[in-house]
Amino acid sequence: MDNFGDSFITLSMFKKEMLLEEDYNAEYSIVHGSMVFYKFGLDSNQKNKFGEPADFLYKLSSLHPNKTFLMSPSNQE
Repeated sequence: MDNFGDSFITLSMFKKEMLLEEDYNAEYSIVHGSMVFYKFGLDSNQKNKFGEPADFLYKLSSLHPNKTFLMSPSNQE
């Protein structure tokens, strides 16, 4: 029986550095909090560079192909 300590997949919180750094060789991980950062952590000029939230997630997944970014809306927007 496996336990969580032996998992090769990690769960982590989104960090703004993920927008700047390519991480093609990182371990597999699941990242949460990316949409909260998009909504509350970016100023309007930064958001305009990405356009829609889907564009923001596309950029993240391009920089970090071994990571899965969880999406959960914080409200109807």
